[in-house]
Amino acid sequence: MSPVSTGLVYFLKLRANFLGWITVIAIVVLSILPNSALTPIHFKDLLHLDKLGHLGFYGAATFFFLIAPFQKETRSRRNLTICAGLSLLGIVLECFQDWIGQGRKWDTLDLLANFLGIILAFLFFLLFKSKFQLDSLNQ
Repeated sequence: MSPVSTGLVYFLKLRANFLGWITVIAIVVLSILPNSALTPIHFKDLLHLDKLGHLGFYGAATFFFLIAPFQKETRSRRNLTICAGLSLLGIVLECFQDWIGQGRKWDTLDLLANFLGIILAFLFFLLFKSKFQLDSLNQ
């Protein structure tokens, strides 16, 4: 691994929990903002930017939490808790959007994009976890 990629991996491992929580805060804030506060973007011929945002934010949060240092003996339970917790967050936020109104409403496709982001991040984590030498920072 090159010195630059080694430095990036070390940076990500040390700050993964922080980055995960910052991403969750961004998810919550963006999910509860009224539609009028968001700049309308219409790309009818491209993938919907909104769905890519859901996939990206939930995927990033999942990945950051998965690479964070942890106790080795709790790995599989922790991974399941992370994925289930972020999935539940997506469901709760969709319900909350429907409840508060303000131009926001339940969107099943948003949920599917959230779940897909979580699944893709988990698969990415499984493929590349050795690159992050996950146990090296564990106490």
